[in-house]
Amino acid sequence: MTCMCDVRTFGRDVTSLLIEYQRERGNGNGARTKAFHNLICAGNAALQLNTCFYPGQTPPQASGDVNVFSLVAIVGRCVAAMGQASTFYHSDPRLATAASLNTWLALLGMFTALILSVSVRPCRFRCLFLLPVLFLATYIVCHGEGPQAMVANIIASDLVLRSVDFMVLTDVQRILRRKAQPKDEDISTAAVLQRLRWGFSLICSPRGVGWTHEPMLPPTTPHRTRFLLKQMFRVVCCIVMSDMVAILVPYHAVISSWSGAALGAGLIGLSAYSSLGMAYGFLTIVVVGIGLWRPEECPWMYGHLRGAYTYRRFWGLVWHQVFRRPFTSPGRYLSRKVLKLPRGSYASSLIQLYTAFFLSASLHLVMIYGGVKTWELDVFVVFFAQAGIVTLETVIISLGQRLGIPDHQAWRCAGYIWVAGCGVVLTQPLVRFAFREGLILPTMGCANTALLRYWCS
Repeated sequence: MTCMCDVRTFGRDVTSLLIEYQRERGNGNGARTKAFHNLICAGNAALQLNTCFYPGQTPPQASGDVNVFSLVAIVGRCVAAMGQASTFYHSDPRLATAASLNTWLALLGMFTALILSVSVRPCRFRCLFLLPVLFLATYIVCHGEGPQAMVANIIASDLVLRSVDFMVLTDVQRILRRKAQPKDEDISTAAVLQRLRWGFSLICSPRGVGWTHEPMLPPTTPHRTRFLLKQMFRVVCCIVMSDMVAILVPYHAVISSWSGAALGAGLIGLSAYSSLGMAYGFLTIVVVGIGLWRPEECPWMYGHLRGAYTYRRFWGLVWHQVFRRPFTSPGRYLSRKVLKLPRGSYASSLIQLYTAFFLSASLHLVMIYGGVKTWELDVFVVFFAQAGIVTLETVIISLGQRLGIPDHQAWRCAGYIWVAGCGVVLTQPLVRFAFREGLILPTMGCANTALLRYWCS
């Protein structure tokens, strides 16, 4: 109990420092200070709860004199401890299998083939680059098992879809352009090195940031220091969320009815959100910190949750847009080039919608296969059924507009309930599968295991 009091004292000391810092600056960001305070309280609760799952481990004790420099040192040592905490992360045998070196070399080969394919001058033989990509993707899917193999499978599936788009469906050098590219500049006539840089930039921007096909993305600050601080805060939030998921996993098995269903769906969503956000946050901190990219080239991965009052807006604005082009490009090609449907027609929209979710379901099916080596069709149904929900709500909204029902805040509140309810119901097959196969485990926490490793060393 004394240790936990020291932890809370440590949290209060940190919070006091933040409050004093905000008062001195006088910038009025009280809400942000409150967010820091809530984050620290959540971390203290995480340490307290985790002693149940890691018997014999003691939470940290405050060192007495807390200042900004000691906080930086603590954060640095905790980050270093994360790299040494593999014995905690992989204490469950289901997490012990890692993707082989050959798998990662195959991914590198796919990435290289894709860059070369978009860098060569336009020709009818560009599609031949697709052959080595498909061969390497088949090798990756058929070899390896476990969480890292799942990551390799989803990257390979994404590269295959992008290869089909850039090598077969799109004349990339004549259609795709950077926003800063002069209108009279033809990249197909440029020198080899310039085309390679152009192709590398295209492939390294999966969301199309800075390109004419860029979707609507969250705004970002051009100020480098402010951007790095904000990304660090987001990474910390994602780490805390990943820990909360690990802490709450055991409770899912003992909670029945709709409470357990909602908890399971929430854990699945938070696990995906935190893991992707963590990886992206660390990556952007590095590339912006060393000056490789500018802050405006790295908008945050997710939109604001307040925009998620319809299913279409959730998938199109709030959730990450990493796979947006590889999912939507085949549907556009099918509706416009093959079926010759008018742009903006209802039939064209339906074909693009169902094609996108079909590809999304296929990608997640292949990803899951990498983890358990079985084809779980329930996973495919979960993601493909999202298209039906989007269609249903589109019909309801169109009917309401025709009846003259005004857009009111109450309808948006109902929309949030609709999105959450449909998400809980639709994801239940995925939830049951994930917990049955151990894809989400109490040993998968990030910050808690690293902190315990640090304080017990």
